[in-house]
Parts: sequence; C-alpha cells; structure tokens
Amino acid sequence: MADARRQDRRPVGRLVLRVVVQGVLLAAGLAVVGLGFARFVDAHDVVVAHRSAPVCGSADIPPGADCAQRESGRVTDKKEQHDSDSDSYILTVAREKASPETYSVGEAFYDDVSVDTVVDLKVWRGRAIEVSYHGHRAEVPSTPWMSSLWVGLLIGLGTALTAAGLLGPRLPDVANLVGVILFVGIITFMGASIQLMGRFSLPLALALSITAWLITVAISTSIAME
Repeated sequence: MADARRQDRRPVGRLVLRVVVQGVLLAAGLAVVGLGFARFVDAHDVVVAHRSAPVCGSADIPPGADCAQRESGRVTDKKEQHDSDSDSYILTVAREKASPETYSVGEAFYDDVSVDTVVDLKVWRGRAIEVSYHGHRAEVPSTPWMSSLWVGLLIGLGTALTAAGLLGPRLPDVANLVGVILFVGIITFMGASIQLMGRFSLPLALALSITAWLITVAISTSIAME
C-alpha cells in the first residue's frame, strides 16, 4: 500500500514542478519583454523628443527639464556627391566642444556657405541634431542601430521564454527556442529601426509594436511546439 501511494504521488509532484517551471518561464519572459519595450521608449525619447524640447536659457523651462543647447561651428570642408539616383551635399563642421562631424544639407544651404563660414548647431544630449545658417536648416538623422539591436535581443529572448511558459506541461526543444529568439529578434530589430528613423509618434509606435508582438507570440508558440 505504501509503495502504491508513493507511486501515485510522483506524477502529481512532477505536474506541480512542471507548472511552477512554466509559471517562472512565463513571468520571466514577460519581464524581459517589458524591459525591451522600456528600452524602446528610451530610444524613442532620445531620437524624437528633441523636436519639442525648449532651448536652454528660455524663461519657461521647468527646473531640471532637458533642453537643447546652441553651439556655433565652422565649416572646414564641403563636398558634392552625385550618382544616378540623387545628389548629396555634405558639410564638415568643426564644433566648439566636440570633434568635427559631417552633415547632409540641401543644395541651397550648400551653395550659401563656404569654408570658414560659421553655422549654428542645435545640440541635444551631446549630439548635434540640427545645423542652420541664414534661414537654411538641416535636421541630422539618427541611426539608432545599437538601441534597436538591444530592443531586438531583449524582446526576442522574452518572447522565447513567454512561448515556453505558454506551452503548459510540454517544454519546447532548445533549438526551437533559439530559432524563436533569432526570428523575433531580427523582426523586432527591423521594426524598431524603421519606427525610430521614421520618427513615429510614441503612441502609434507602441500600438504597432504591441500588436505585432502579440501576433509574434502566437507564431512563436506554434514554432516552439513543432
């Protein structure tokens, strides 16, 4: 009788252990995905928030608020680049507090300056975000590759853990989980890069991202079950 009772308890114990493991995987996955979305919001703030940021020194800036600084720079070189699709006009500008950088400007802007012309720079968190001169303005695009890579890695890993947690008593194969991480990571990296470089508004970017992630979770869970 005692041996029979012990044998009956073993399947129950395994089931409880498996449920606990699945719950931990699900909770960990959602936490990592949340961290990935938080990283995306931070990247969005860096790339887009400067558009509405006040200029440092303005009277209406709240204490402790971020502001955009004004610097002057000197044009040290200018170069035209022509190809079959388009023409590019490049200025190299020596900054006051940083090493020289190159900026792509319009043709009228390019024609209106020469070497040694002093131009104005708008600086946000140490990065020049706009160059201007006598009414000409050129916004400096940001290429948030590293931020997008981190977002892709975190959401890819979190989605794999979430998929494992949703599979109930059946644990997925490790190779399938690695496939989920790569699949979701690459898709997320591309989507985050497009939204950040496209300057999507934050509500729209989050709505699109969360909808895409929910669809991806369903697909990833199916992949992990195969």
